[in-house]
Amino acid sequence: MGLSIAIEEVAKYSNAPALILLLTRLATGPLQIALTEDQKMRYLPGIANGSLSASFALSEPGAGSDAVGMRTVALPDPEINGGWVLDGVKCWISGIAQAGWFTVFVKTGPAVFRKHDSITAFVLDRDLPRVSIGWLDRKMGVHGVDTGELILDHLRVGKEAVIGEVGGFRLAMLSLSAMRPIVAARGLGLAEVALMYAVDNVKRREVFGKTIAAFQGIQWEISKLTMKIEAARLLRYRAAMMADNGQFGKSSVPQLSVAKYFATEIAVRASSLAVQLLGAQVIWKITLWRCFIGMPNS
Repeated sequence: MGLSIAIEEVAKYSNAPALILLLTRLATGPLQIALTEDQKMRYLPGIANGSLSASFALSEPGAGSDAVGMRTVALPDPEINGGWVLDGVKCWISGIAQAGWFTVFVKTGPAVFRKHDSITAFVLDRDLPRVSIGWLDRKMGVHGVDTGELILDHLRVGKEAVIGEVGGFRLAMLSLSAMRPIVAARGLGLAEVALMYAVDNVKRREVFGKTIAAFQGIQWEISKLTMKIEAARLLRYRAAMMADNGQFGKSSVPQLSVAKYFATEIAVRASSLAVQLLGAQVIWKITLWRCFIGMPNS
């Protein structure tokens, strides 16, 4: 709950730091669920005190929503007892250039296997010799957080790099489910800032001898959006309380997903309405534009 509230407030000023806060929870999710004491002491203090950041690497060029289509593999290392050799490329990894370590999901078996129990989570340090950053994406927005490729080139690790158990793909689903109220909070903050600038504009701009805010049609649109933002906030509160109580398993997915979907949809609708209400001024409303491309207001 606390993190979701913080992200909602930060997102009102800039999308990038809101995403940075979100990413800390996403990457640490699997460790919080299934970490060993050694992993806990090694990876979490730096996240807690702000000296480190981390990234979550699940997607690949041919495996987005279809996670079992991933081609990155980890095969048993014949020279290290319990060790693994990792090869492959992950893509669209947010915060990759800033991350000190990565939570990475790979196939612990042949890449052609299409079974969820053939996927395992690993925690990998950025400074390992065969871990490298590939292409950085040229994005339309959120420029304050890099997105790009993570390359694993015959990387050899010990069994201590495994998070939980081999075949622990369930960790990815549990972590993503627990993240849904966090993503909802970011959408909610974006919706609120769009509404804030739109309302400020219609209160000041005059046409036909009165402010735009005096027109009933404008009032209706603002009222409907305000109502939907409040509904999104309550859905997010419920989802965050469920996640805090450990309710992010399969039975809780509908409620968590509804909060994420509704809040992010409202962010899009609020943005569209703000563009319409600001009219031509949206071109030079630098503050509003910076919120959405992830630059600080100044």
